[in-house]
Amino acid sequence: MIPEDYEWMAQGNCRGKPTAWWFPAGGDAAAARALCEQCLVKSPCLDYAVTNKPAPMGIWAGTDERERTAIRRERRTPLTMPA
Repeated sequence: MIPEDYEWMAQGNCRGKPTAWWFPAGGDAAAARALCEQCLVKSPCLDYAVTNKPAPMGIWAGTDERERTAIRRERRTPLTMPA
């Protein structure tokens, strides 16, 4: 059973796909990234992967751990408006 806050997970393109796609040996995540690109729940997936601690491993919303670390930094940095 999926908690109500995570119902979006049941709608992901990743449902039923090989686990190896999301945890690629040698870093080839092309299949996972391609599937994520067209996913209708990509936005909540990315939010989940960026905000949960410990950070989820593997590919989430087409991003890897390094990319999500950069997104976390961007989200913490306040935007400055031009004068």
